[in-house]
Amino acid sequence: MMSFKIIGLVLAAFLSLSEAVSAQDTLKIKASLDTLKKEITGRVLYQLPRYPNLITFEFQLFPNVYSSPETPYLKWHFSSSNSTPANKVSGDMKIDSILLDQKNVSEYLKIDYTKGVLLIPGMKLNGKTVTIYFTTKIPALGDRLSYYNEDYLLDGWFPTPAILKEDGTWYHPYYGPLSELVGEYFQYDLSLTVPRSLMVITAVPSDSSRHDGLLICHHYSFGPAHDLALIISPDYLVDTLVVESIICRFFYHRYEQPALKVTKDAVTKTLKYMMNKVGPFRYKYLNLAFVDFGHFGGLEFPALVLLHSPRQNTMVSNLYPCLAIHEIVHQWFYGMIGSDQIETPWMDESTADYFTERILQTYWGRDANLYDFAGFEITGNDILRMSLKLSMTHSIINKPAYAFAGSADYWEAVYVRGALVMATLDNLMGDSLSGEFWRTYYNRFLFKCPSSDQFLRTVANIAGQKIRNTLENMLTGSGKIDYSVFDLTNRKADSAFEVSFILRREGGLDFPVDYMIILNNGKILNYQWNGIYDVERITFRLSHPAAEVIIDPEQKYAIDVNFLNNSIMATPDSRPISRLSSGIMFLIESLLSFAGGV
Repeated sequence: MMSFKIIGLVLAAFLSLSEAVSAQDTLKIKASLDTLKKEITGRVLYQLPRYPNLITFEFQLFPNVYSSPETPYLKWHFSSSNSTPANKVSGDMKIDSILLDQKNVSEYLKIDYTKGVLLIPGMKLNGKTVTIYFTTKIPALGDRLSYYNEDYLLDGWFPTPAILKEDGTWYHPYYGPLSELVGEYFQYDLSLTVPRSLMVITAVPSDSSRHDGLLICHHYSFGPAHDLALIISPDYLVDTLVVESIICRFFYHRYEQPALKVTKDAVTKTLKYMMNKVGPFRYKYLNLAFVDFGHFGGLEFPALVLLHSPRQNTMVSNLYPCLAIHEIVHQWFYGMIGSDQIETPWMDESTADYFTERILQTYWGRDANLYDFAGFEITGNDILRMSLKLSMTHSIINKPAYAFAGSADYWEAVYVRGALVMATLDNLMGDSLSGEFWRTYYNRFLFKCPSSDQFLRTVANIAGQKIRNTLENMLTGSGKIDYSVFDLTNRKADSAFEVSFILRREGGLDFPVDYMIILNNGKILNYQWNGIYDVERITFRLSHPAAEVIIDPEQKYAIDVNFLNNSIMATPDSRPISRLSSGIMFLIESLLSFAGGV
């Protein structure tokens, strides 16, 4: 029988969803693809809100990141990569005209890189209808906007309003190093004309199609979402799978068919886990498409996941389903719960990487191997931990993408240490509070873009201020975090033994940590170190000498850079040597695995 409390929660969730959906503005887009010119032309219609007071209308022109080898976006991407010269990537967006309530006001438009600003002196723009006519030149070999032969990856291909703040000003993302597309939530009404020979893949199937000779016009309705990406190609095969009423569509080529089974399994497990742990998947369709061009690895879009063709990845490993899991988790963290992927990239990437590892452990066991080949075995957690161990930077996690020294620094901080920080947070909260936190966070910020401070405040609401402070320290502090125990001695004192050892903490955390004393008769004593001091000698009078002391025996502090120094034994035996050799083997295997996965 459903209790009144459950009924109330269900009703509240329904009402919050209804409010979120009804609050979204609509972008009406009409466009056509010219496959000869490699261009998209069209118009976007948008009605400006009636409040707050608006003296400007501002919008994004993302394709301009490809307009010159010297743009902040391309200059870094291709100077830090040996893949494709920047001069072979050329694309941009031209604004043919802009209308305000059907009146041409193009003379008042100023464009700077990806920033378009319409300012008409003395005029407030509230409630007016803006129509933007545009032409987007599609670059070859771009990462988010690209064509290759007859295949197209189209992201950020139409002008979108910048993010409107409460004070009536507009926020423009800075598309520099390590940037991702950032946008507001909209309802999309798209009419798209393409050659009849091409298939269009997007978040939903077309709800109507109209033929006109060699062309076909599709209509799509989708939202709320902060992006509407397209994949267009002439030769996809389609397979479907229904998971908990979600229609999963798989778009593949014949040579990719062997990857379908593992990909479907990853999709099924990920959807079930995330819906149980965090919240429902709010779209009717989830689409996955294999591509042979554009971004290597995977890309997430609302209700659409792009996976690089598995023929470019060895299928003897489990890295491919791991990639699929990561991108599907992004449907929650980036998709339905937004964030600014440029200013606070950890909020989606660190969280997605953490949940990827949780899903792998839940369904494949703690020893689930990403690599298990020719005697080499390595898990996702092994890769995270050894990457942490090898890190030379330990830089601040909570900072903008463009503030990192480079891709290695960014990857280590956001994907590795960030994921281990999220693991530490969940461990400190425990299973009960962890489940409550993630569901609360989902319900509060569904189809919204919370800030890092709102994330931290939600942690405080659910788990308390102490855990919130600890999380903030891990996100904003630099340097490694390492707990260790050393100098264990047992001294006979009358009829007892004086057991003494030193606990040490390196890094800016002062949250209590458990430690364990194992006596030589097998008895286990559990204590807690308050962690106020960086180093402290602990002394006990006990009935038996200590055989071993372990700090953080459950390894709750996943961010700890070195678990090998978390224990010490009173008498030498083969276990420390075994641990050391295991650590060396971890290093060798991790380096091999990492080299194979890049």
